[in-house]
Amino acid sequence: MSIPPKTAADIVLRQIAVHEQHEEEVLNDYSSSAQNVADRGVRFLMDLILDDEQRHHRLMAWMATGIRHSLEQTKGPGSLPLIEPPAEAQSDLLAVTERFLDVERTELRTLHDIAHTVGWIESPESSLPGGIQLPKPPWTAEWMRSAPVRLILETMIDDSRKHIRILEHIKKRLSGERSHNCRGESPAERLDSPLAACTSPSVC
Repeated sequence: MSIPPKTAADIVLRQIAVHEQHEEEVLNDYSSSAQNVADRGVRFLMDLILDDEQRHHRLMAWMATGIRHSLEQTKGPGSLPLIEPPAEAQSDLLAVTERFLDVERTELRTLHDIAHTVGWIESPESSLPGGIQLPKPPWTAEWMRSAPVRLILETMIDDSRKHIRILEHIKKRLSGERSHNCRGESPAERLDSPLAACTSPSVC
């Protein structure tokens, strides 16, 4: 029989532990499959997933360590670091954050433009928006339809949006805001309540 949780933090730790046990199996499966798969294109895409899964594994471990340290009211290595800049560095860090936000927003617009043009090359449309007439190299169009060009662009767009969310979080913390997330939403607005949704005896 599992020990009942003493606090809500204990539930989170158990949920992370269950996730990590499953994640370890998934990582091993992805790694083995990526090494043994015969198709180079499939292997390339599976390696991209594996990179993400490995990073998720590290982030979850740091998260769990930080929760344990907070419960014990101690500090130590291996947990998610806090944003606690010295007062004299705060304005410079805000300026750098604003600069990178502009960079990422420009990058996002550029990626959308590239994806739009690639989509036009793949499509039967004869002209670009604005009536611009340009030839479509048939072999290039065929390669773009077969290769995961649009897929990679879509994942890069997702990454840029993620980078913007991270930078917005940094900006808010440097500005003294302590919202739960970068959009200013409460946890219930972004995710179902973990306490309400927690029905597995192995976790709760």
